[in-house]
Amino acid sequence: MDDQNYYVNSSIMDKLNPLISVIVPVYKVEPYLRKCLDSIIHQTYTQLDIILVDDGSPDGCPAICDEYAERDPRVRVIHKSNGGQSSARNAGLDFMRGDYFAFVDSDDSLEPGCYMKVVNVLCEHPEQEVIRFGYKCLYLNGRVKVRLMPQLVGASREKHLRMHASDTFNDSAVCYTLFKKSVVGNLRFQEGFIEEDVDYTLAAYYLSSDFYFIPEALYNYVAERPGQITRRNTDEGLLDQLICLDEREKAFGGDAEYAKLTNSRRVVRIRRALYDKGNPKKSGRLKLLYPYILKARKYPYYSKNTSRHFKLWLCIHYPMLYYYLIEIPKSWVSSIPR
Repeated sequence: MDDQNYYVNSSIMDKLNPLISVIVPVYKVEPYLRKCLDSIIHQTYTQLDIILVDDGSPDGCPAICDEYAERDPRVRVIHKSNGGQSSARNAGLDFMRGDYFAFVDSDDSLEPGCYMKVVNVLCEHPEQEVIRFGYKCLYLNGRVKVRLMPQLVGASREKHLRMHASDTFNDSAVCYTLFKKSVVGNLRFQEGFIEEDVDYTLAAYYLSSDFYFIPEALYNYVAERPGQITRRNTDEGLLDQLICLDEREKAFGGDAEYAKLTNSRRVVRIRRALYDKGNPKKSGRLKLLYPYILKARKYPYYSKNTSRHFKLWLCIHYPMLYYYLIEIPKSWVSSIPR
């Protein structure tokens, strides 16, 4: 991209010049932390409020955080007892000063022009309340997968919500998004869970009116690391997501549109979880998920087309029939040599 896209017109910048709070939860990531922090403090956009939340890390991370705070006046450190990633993020939210805020996981990193490109968007479209961007998945074997999600370019609020609720991109992480504080600054993560992004992003998008998507990979996500807390497909992670969705739905007090969005996410998650271990009866997933299946049947949900809607309906009303009609034939097809 041309250099002009990295730098905002000075007259516009003088008027806008937003402060962005960057919240970084830190726990047992000593080998990765310096690379992460360097990628933040060396951003070409410098108006940053960098909040490092040491979540009781037992390694050298607390000292590294303090070192960076001494080197750069934009860096502030919170030292707290261990409470999990949601607790650390909430502590950062309570501490932030910015007009906008973003999250960076402490084993990941940013491209140098990430926040400058975001501010470029704000200069052109100051009404935007959510700005999302693409990212790279970095694997231990050296493989890099770029996710740009071009379908979101120019998408309306309704399309953003429906695509997120239906999990079109199998992605709900908060780290690829800038949020406006005045709109969602009072929203908090539900603590005590390991899959807290799903309901937070859905609620934040619902509360926002204007969305913008930058189809460039500006965030680098370390997809495989020993000790990572992402356990989406474990029974614990699965139940965490469904419980969080239920609790957040209650907080919205019976809002019909939000309930439909929540159920859309619930149905998709149930379908994926039922069959990722094969026969759902043998794996125990059918019994585990049955209370949520019953709930999913009671409410409407979004789907991107008639075929998908039928598959989701079949899954939640006749899960074993779905398994024999859809999942087993699909596995046969995928096993055919090409």
